[in-house]
Amino acid sequence: MNKAALFNQIIDKLTQAHQGAIAAATRAHATATNNESVAENKYDTFGLEASYLAQGQSVRVEQCRVELEQFIMMVKTSENAANVAEPRPIFAVELGSLVIVSDCEDQVRAFLLGPAAAGLTLQCDEFEVTCITPQSPIGKALLGKEVDQEFELKIGTNSQTFDVIALF
Repeated sequence: MNKAALFNQIIDKLTQAHQGAIAAATRAHATATNNESVAENKYDTFGLEASYLAQGQSVRVEQCRVELEQFIMMVKTSENAANVAEPRPIFAVELGSLVIVSDCEDQVRAFLLGPAAAGLTLQCDEFEVTCITPQSPIGKALLGKEVDQEFELKIGTNSQTFDVIALF
């Protein structure tokens, strides 16, 4: 599996999301500050609503920026580790790991444990890879697991068993 290509795809997607958030915030700010947004009477709330939207969009821009920076830092850290004379092998799931798991029905799934971008799904080789974070239930369950190690994921009253079959 080409983890570097996967990281590049994620950074591209996060960059697009950040640029989209900036564009939406710019439009919302323009609407909120437009002369036509001034209230005509005490029941006219368009300007107030537009300002709330602009504030929310500004918060989203910051969230996108932070997610992008977190991923870029993780990639730089992993590249620096790969450039040493003897890179350290990965024996257990950690931040930045690409993990292939199998459930009890032999259904294979791929996850990338990252600092952000939870839920983002990308294609890598023959796998559909889903980004998860250490804060997610499956991320918590996977942390520290090794190849051929089984783990159970409990969500509410449901329980499912997985086996780690590959780790990159």
